Order: sequence, then structure tokens, then C-alpha cells
Amino acid sequence: MAKADLTIADNNGVSTIRVFGRANFECGMPLRSFAKNLSPSCAGIVIDMAGCESMDSTFMGLLTMLSMRAQKINLPLEVVNASDYCRALLRGLGVEKRFKFVTSATAASGADGVSVTGSAAADKIGAAEAVVEAHQTLMDVSLDNIAKFEKVVEFAQSDLDRLKKEAEKN
Repeated sequence: MAKADLTIADNNGVSTIRVFGRANFECGMPLRSFAKNLSPSCAGIVIDMAGCESMDSTFMGLLTMLSMRAQKINLPLEVVNASDYCRALLRGLGVEKRFKFVTSATAASGADGVSVTGSAAADKIGAAEAVVEAHQTLMDVSLDNIAKFEKVVEFAQSDLDRLKKEAEKN
């Protein structure tokens, strides 16, 4: 499987996010940051998934969080060229309906891009927070996800609490 890679670029106010390989929590960290700092000054968001082979639940939760925040500020968000497999993954978690899917012969181009590979070292507290937030979002969106992810959230929250205590000691 290809190494995960995420590129976030701005082109005349439209943010383009390109996903390559197997999207996971590591390459999802900049997606989380982008979602948390989403501004109404953004003209729209295009998520190009032509190169995305697969996604883990954390990444799908972060995508869902981004979609919900965009919707809250009436910001258009489109998912371009998602494979049937990736759509099925989102459908399996009950979140596919939160996205507008488009097929395009040419993906949106971007400028001023920042690329983050899946091997990039994310800080441990931030990663644990992302896992908790992503899975909590999935549980909030679909009650069916509670049984799937409540233990994941419990474990990640416990890990997060431990990491924060260790950081306070140092």
C-alpha cells in the first residue's frame, strides 16, 4: 500500500486537500488543524481523493469533523473522485450523506500547498486528542458507531490523560 500523503493548498480562496495512499491519523493531523481553524473567509473546500486507496476510522472522523464545521459556516465542500471503496467505507460509518461527491476528469489545481506525509512525527498528545475527537464525532453522527468506537474512545482518552500527566511532571 502506498505511503499516506496529504496536501493542503489554497487557490484563490478555495482550499484543495489531496489525499494519497492509505489515509490515516498521522496524515490526518494537518486535516484536524485545518478543520479547527476553518474560517468563513474560505470560499470553499475541495477534497481530491483520486489517489486515496483507503482510510482508517480516525481519518474518516476527521473528514466528518471538517464537513460538519464547513456546514456550520455555510461553506461548500466537495469530495472529488472518491473510489467506490472509499465511499463504501464512509457509508459503513453512516457519514457518506454528509459529503457531496463529484466525479471530475481533472481535479482542482492548487497553489501554495503544504504536503505532509504519513511518516511525519505528530506529537503524542495531539495524536491522542485527534483519535478521541475523530471517534467521538463518528459516534455523535451515527448511533451505530457507539458500539464500534466507545472502547477506542475510552482507551484513547485514558492514553491522553496519561500523556498529559506525564507532560505536567516535566
